[in-house]
Amino acid sequence: MIDTFIYLLITAAYMILFIIGLFLTKKNGLFKTENVLLLVILALLYDNATLAFGKYIGESQVLEQLNLARYWLHALITPLLVLFAWKSLVNATFGWARTSIAKWIAIFYTLALISVELMTVVFGLTLESSWEFGVLSYESTESAVPIMIIGVMLVLLVASILILWKQKWIWFLLGVLVMWIGAMIDLPIPSSALTNGFELLLITSLVATKAYQDQKVL
Repeated sequence: MIDTFIYLLITAAYMILFIIGLFLTKKNGLFKTENVLLLVILALLYDNATLAFGKYIGESQVLEQLNLARYWLHALITPLLVLFAWKSLVNATFGWARTSIAKWIAIFYTLALISVELMTVVFGLTLESSWEFGVLSYESTESAVPIMIIGVMLVLLVASILILWKQKWIWFLLGVLVMWIGAMIDLPIPSSALTNGFELLLITSLVATKAYQDQKVL
């Protein structure tokens, strides 16, 4: 029951972050690379909402398909954070980040991470119903090394360190570190929602970073 409530709170938080993100685009334009963050927020909103309402939908093909979409969105959308990281370096006025070579490296790296996640997790995926801490979902029957997540987090870590050095903005790095530490430490708390909470803190730090950089370039 507590986890269901936590997922609902996280869903509401992502709604607020999405609205803030839209507000920022009104100031500086929608069609900018850094606004891929909005897609990431929507995907995470969907993910947490599906978990929050799973037990109310009940074990069914409908819920299974809703959970399958979680895996597809995770594979296709999460790697876009690489593009956000690259554009944050551009906005921090790193000259090398503005080059075509850096841009295409970021694009190909993003596509590579998407491909890896599709091939190692999504293609051939088999789901089974799972009850955990009062939350009903459909989860993969096989475990896989989170190669894509590791690849994304390494890029975010490097970008956040460079931005701290160049712009003296620490919140990007703090968000990344919270996510890393949260994923590595097995806290003795009876909840499966903790990782999603750490994700929320990370995304909040990214939205704050975008808002900060938008003000710097005005």
